[in-house]
Amino acid sequence: MKYDPEKHHRSSTRLRGYDYSKPGTYFVTICTHEKRAQWIWNAIPQYYPCIKLDQYVVMPNHLHGILVNMGGKNHAKLSQAGNSKRIDPMQLLPMPMSGPAPTLGQIITRFKALTTYYIHAGGIDEFAWQERFHDEVVLNASALEHIRRYIINNPARWIDDDLHIV
Repeated sequence: MKYDPEKHHRSSTRLRGYDYSKPGTYFVTICTHEKRAQWIWNAIPQYYPCIKLDQYVVMPNHLHGILVNMGGKNHAKLSQAGNSKRIDPMQLLPMPMSGPAPTLGQIITRFKALTTYYIHAGGIDEFAWQERFHDEVVLNASALEHIRRYIINNPARWIDDDLHIV
């Protein structure tokens, strides 16, 4: 299908002019299929030490999480697997070993790429992500507490979700 700007227009969901690599707290929602992403989400700080995980939940078809960029330069602490012959896909993807803090988009791109790699390696070829993700810059402590409660209460609301299948 040929690109038609009238039909295929996408506006950015990012905060105009905001530097997503600067220290701050970010709430993200990523649509996914089944709970196959949790262990890679938990590994984000291993590869981006300037990033701290806050509250999160992995639902059957999406993930809500809070990422905190602590600032400073990124100095990845990649562990050596000893004599293991298993290839760490983190080593295969381009990643600055040191340098400026990653942008939120770079973190989510890496998260999606690694999750896809492991799911496909596990024999599930039909897995794919939606191209985008939703983010919100958390501007104050009140907003952060509201988002944490939303994430904590999300599983209880799953039964009412339009995509919930009984």
